[in-house]
Amino acid sequence: MQGAFQDKTGCRAITDSSGSGFQVQMKGKVVVIGGGMVGVCCAWFLLKRGWQVTLVERREIGVETSYGNAGVITRGSILPLNNPRLWKSLPGYLGNHSAAVRYDPLYLARHSWWLARFLANARDEQTLRAAAALNELMTRALPVHKALMQEANVLPRLRENGWLKLYRHAERFDSSAYERRIYDHFGVGYQIVERERIQALEPALQPIFNKGILVTDTASVDNPGAVVQAYAAAFVAQGGVIRQGTVTDARQVGGEFVVSIQQGGNSFAEHADQLVLAAGPWSNQLLKPYGWQLPICYERGSHYHYQPQAGELPNRPFYDVESAYVMTPTDNGVRVTSGSHLLDIARQAEPVQLQQVLPRVQEALPLASQPVSPLWQGNRPSTPDALPILGALPGVPGVWLATGHQHVGFSTGPVSARALAALIDGEQPEFDMRPFSPSRFRF
Repeated sequence: MQGAFQDKTGCRAITDSSGSGFQVQMKGKVVVIGGGMVGVCCAWFLLKRGWQVTLVERREIGVETSYGNAGVITRGSILPLNNPRLWKSLPGYLGNHSAAVRYDPLYLARHSWWLARFLANARDEQTLRAAAALNELMTRALPVHKALMQEANVLPRLRENGWLKLYRHAERFDSSAYERRIYDHFGVGYQIVERERIQALEPALQPIFNKGILVTDTASVDNPGAVVQAYAAAFVAQGGVIRQGTVTDARQVGGEFVVSIQQGGNSFAEHADQLVLAAGPWSNQLLKPYGWQLPICYERGSHYHYQPQAGELPNRPFYDVESAYVMTPTDNGVRVTSGSHLLDIARQAEPVQLQQVLPRVQEALPLASQPVSPLWQGNRPSTPDALPILGALPGVPGVWLATGHQHVGFSTGPVSARALAALIDGEQPEFDMRPFSPSRFRF
């Protein structure tokens, strides 16, 4: 069995727990930048493969986008947001009053290339390609998560009872036909549920939903942030190192990478043979020294936590499709999450979409008037083809990317990380990585 010691600089080394002081020979040093689900899992899988790994995160582990999501791990997420149904919804978004999608016009104007590519990909042929690639990640997501949860002692947080997409009006259910066709094509498990079945599944909800989809190929957790933190704790327990601070520079100097870190009034550096950028929406800042900028836009999401008035929680997460919110039961009441707000990562904005949907939320499940937690907001890094960016940075040996996971970073982070770790070791992962390659954006 292995243990860890910490030297005066805060670095750990893997040792034999017998007390002999024998130090395990490592392959080399890797610095992973980014402490969300993707970065933590990259660090953990590389450590398992025998690398000496330091994970750098500017805040606490798992408090950004990996914390604020609905905690859903579902094969139903293989359908990209920019699919052919988008064209029918687009006129409703143009007025910038939708609870599902808001945008900053100046921000979109500055990212017109991204927007044009995003819309151009909303066609059937590209949707099938993207869904096939995402299916490779999503099919493996739950088994890999379960293995890591078992190892990190958080398996009790997992629920394997599906999730619901609910419609208040039966005629609006017809809009899910394309989604169900994609599910059928890729063998995603689901059931069509009527009003009576919905009430049996979710007795806490008011009887306002008339039809829906129970996506059975789904699990969820009661606290996404706690799961990420447990994975990080397991990484440290097995000999990994976590350094908290803001990365001010990460560049190649001679034959190694030097990562400059600012922590309060102190500055220090980490040196590495390999560099993994898993910083989500901050990845582009780190790529400037290499002459690269990825086509990523930011989708702001928000949530509040509430306690139900009657005290009874839903049994599983559900999506009120017509009202554009997701509610998920957690270890702290219910979490109500908003739609997407496209705007600059640094811009402050009121949670107008959350405020817009709260009356509709109360119709489904009466909640206490005040939230039990502060407003949370985070930024999802989104690519124009709805696929994450995984692989080597072209032209810069030793730099690896694991970013752009959009809405599926929590669910697919472990699978992405395991595949990237294989690539770093010169191995072929168990599925085709070409759809995710950074080189698809280089012209």
